[in-house]
Amino acid sequence: MTDETPHGSAPEEVPANASDNTANNDGHVPDAPPAPAAENALPATTGAPLPPAPPLPPVQPLAAEAAKSGLPGWAWALIIAGGLFVIGMIVTVVVVAVVIVGAANKEDCSLPGSCGQGLPPITAEEPIEELTEPASGERITLDGNANFGEPPVWGVTLDPEWEILVFDEDGINSLGDPTTGCNIVTSQRQTAVSTPTGGDLAASEAAMQEEVEALIVSGVSMQELDSGTVDIAVASESSGVSIEFLTSVRYQESSEGASRVSELLVRGMPASGSIMAALVVCETSVYEAGESPFNDLISGLAVTAGY
Repeated sequence: MTDETPHGSAPEEVPANASDNTANNDGHVPDAPPAPAAENALPATTGAPLPPAPPLPPVQPLAAEAAKSGLPGWAWALIIAGGLFVIGMIVTVVVVAVVIVGAANKEDCSLPGSCGQGLPPITAEEPIEELTEPASGERITLDGNANFGEPPVWGVTLDPEWEILVFDEDGINSLGDPTTGCNIVTSQRQTAVSTPTGGDLAASEAAMQEEVEALIVSGVSMQELDSGTVDIAVASESSGVSIEFLTSVRYQESSEGASRVSELLVRGMPASGSIMAALVVCETSVYEAGESPFNDLISGLAVTAGY
C-alpha cells in the first residue's frame, strides 16, 4: 500500500531509534530515565521573586490573520468593503431622517405671532366678547321661560339722595326720597322650580295678584289706572339683554280723602324658582305732576344672576 501525503508536504520520517523507545531486541524494556537534578527544579516561591514572564508574541497584522484563517485576500477585502458600505448606509439614513424631522418641525413664519413676530394689536373695531353673558339683543319675553340656573336678585342703582330704610331683610329692600316723599320697595323670593309649557306669563299674573292684595288696607279703596309690560336689563343696562315684566298702576284713596299711587312691576320665573317685584309709592300729586321716580327705577334696576 502506498503512503499518501498532503500536497506540498514531505513524508514523515521515522526516527532510527524508534525501536529503542519500546524494547530491545531481546524484549527487555529499558529503565526509566532518572529524575532531573535539583538545580533543574522550579524555584521556590516563598521569599523569592518570580522569574520574568516571557514576552507576548507580536500582534499579527490583518493580512497575516487572514492568511492563517485560510480565506484568500480578495474575500477579506470584500468583507471589509461590505462592512464599510453598511456603515455608510446607516449614516446616510440617520442624516436623511434628521433633515426630514427638521423640515417637519420648521415653524411657518407666515402665521401671526410665529418666529418671534408680535401679534397684531386688538383695535376698537374688534372688541372681545363677554362669554359670561347672553348674546347682545336677546329679550326674554313673558311667553318664554326665564331660566337663570339659580334664583336671580335685584341690582339697584339710584341717585345718592335716596335713603336706605330697609336693606336685604328676607329679600326686601326699601329706600325713601326725602324730596318727593316717595318710597321704593324691591323684593325677590324663592318658589318651587317648574317649567310651564306656556312660559312665565301665568306665573307672573299670579304673582301680580299677590302683590296687589298686599296693598289692600281696610277702609282704603283701590282701582287700576294702567297696566302693561316693561323691559328690565339683565346684569346691566349696557348688556343688551332684557327681560319682560308685567306692570300695574293702582290708585288708592282713604275715607279721609288722602290718596296715593302705587306702581308695580312683577315677573314670576318658575324655571329659576323665583318671583321678583318692585314697587314705587308716591302721593297722588307727585304722580300727577309727572315726578314719579318709576321711570328712574326702571333705568336703575337690573336682574342679576351668575353675571
